[in-house]
Amino acid sequence: MNVDLIAHGSAPEGKKALLEWVGTSRVSVLAAGAIGYFAGVTRALGHDISVITALGDDPLGSIVIDCLKRLRSDTSLVEIQRGKETAIGIYMLLFGSKKRPLTYQMPTHDLWPLRFTPGQVDTVKSAAWFHHGGYLHFPPAWKGSVLELFTLARKNGVGTSLDPQFPLTDYPAPWVHAVEPLLPFTDVLFVDKHEACSLMAMEDHVGAARALLAKGPEMVVVKLGQEGSVLVDREGVIPQPAEAIPQGEIVDSIGAGDSFDAGFVDAWIARNPKRECLLNATRVAARTLRQPGGQIG
Repeated sequence: MNVDLIAHGSAPEGKKALLEWVGTSRVSVLAAGAIGYFAGVTRALGHDISVITALGDDPLGSIVIDCLKRLRSDTSLVEIQRGKETAIGIYMLLFGSKKRPLTYQMPTHDLWPLRFTPGQVDTVKSAAWFHHGGYLHFPPAWKGSVLELFTLARKNGVGTSLDPQFPLTDYPAPWVHAVEPLLPFTDVLFVDKHEACSLMAMEDHVGAARALLAKGPEMVVVKLGQEGSVLVDREGVIPQPAEAIPQGEIVDSIGAGDSFDAGFVDAWIARNPKRECLLNATRVAARTLRQPGGQIG
């Protein structure tokens, strides 16, 4: 998890004018990262959320904890690592961009605990659903103890989802070897088009999804942005168009993918058909496009 600081407004594009410019903007500070928006949206959709992650003991870590508490999420399982710095992404969306960060600070703490406490383990075993985000961000955990949580979840009848995202360094494709141990214990694998293709070193995202499916997950959902999404499982391929939103109504697209994950899981837990899950995910993601970040909407 990290802090997202997002500024919306307008600023001059000429360098001379910009250096002299002072203007107001709408500033949002949100708990973000690979699970921050997922946790916020699933809580807003009415689910009880327990977050297992690690943070630094700096002011930015305190902001994340405060944001989670304001969302009424359980933070008792968060590991605070002493003398460490929490990450922040700074988005100065003053020039027409809808997502691109201006600058960011990487964390010096572990992205999540490398060893899990009995309390963390018991929470996963007794949950209705277990979601893990950002696995590829953190090479020290590849093939590590996270597998224990997925194994426990499956053994105890807990549904699982994984959004591995991408390595934070220039890592050559294919990436699949890093996540392969988790896939037999994954019900829903969420990826975007680039991630699907990079995981399998393939150019076709549907073909890549089928190849990933063969490695164990029950289904693969590929997020395609403005092109919608597609679900691939052993019964076939289900496409879902994106919700059409006028460009003038889109505030930003930050966190839309994580919100999509939350919307899908929300509908899947309620035992809705797969098409309804895709539709719910699409609607939830579209709502966040109209507000800053991936949870306010």
